[in-house]
Amino acid sequence: MIKKQHKIVDLLRNIPLLPLKIDWVEIIEWQVACLNEGINGIGIPDLIIAQNGKQNGNAIYSLDKHFRLLSKVIDIPLF
Repeated sequence: MIKKQHKIVDLLRNIPLLPLKIDWVEIIEWQVACLNEGINGIGIPDLIIAQNGKQNGNAIYSLDKHFRLLSKVIDIPLF
């Protein structure tokens, strides 16, 4: 590995791990809310990430358009 790759790997290893507790009822509610707003294509993995961030009081850092769309339907801090 080159030097920059080592640095990235070290940074990723230092990200605090959060417990993952999936609330499937809430996931379904969010998906239905998205569909009702005409927002299609929000995948289950994105919903799980958003839910995990919200339940742990953390912001979502992403450039993915799905999170921007999702933030229009549910209150998640997005950067």
